[in-house]
Amino acid sequence: MLTDQEFDSVIQAALATLPTQFAELMSNVVITVEPYANEEWLDGAPREEVFGLYLGVPLTERSFDDPYHLPDQIFLFQAALEAAFPDRDALCEEIRVTVIHEVGHFFGLDEDEIEEALEIPHAQRIVNSKGQLPPETAGFSCLSPRTSAL
Repeated sequence: MLTDQEFDSVIQAALATLPTQFAELMSNVVITVEPYANEEWLDGAPREEVFGLYLGVPLTERSFDDPYHLPDQIFLFQAALEAAFPDRDALCEEIRVTVIHEVGHFFGLDEDEIEEALEIPHAQRIVNSKGQLPPETAGFSCLSPRTSAL
């Protein structure tokens, strides 16, 4: 189990692995952490099996003629993730995978394209066995305790 601050830092560290050209396009996106998905989002899936959700209009479906959009939202479900991944290292890896997965939907990728993107090499450990974050994550923080606007 991670503290809220550690969980948020793992999210930020995952976002920091995005290539610059993609990270620069991630404006007007809010990341929110909730314990579990709302019933209306489950689409019949058990709430314990839903780790993340993207709500918004993917970049591939937008045009310059579109009116202003409300911020896109990426939800991560901390209690669901922690219940499914009690091992700290596995939890951190699944948070990374879930963040990249939902960011993929923001860019309009389908499930197969997201799986392919997740094969990109990445740092093996974000939080060490003592629960400490590496120095490169020190600058990352959320704008409020559980929501981060990009």
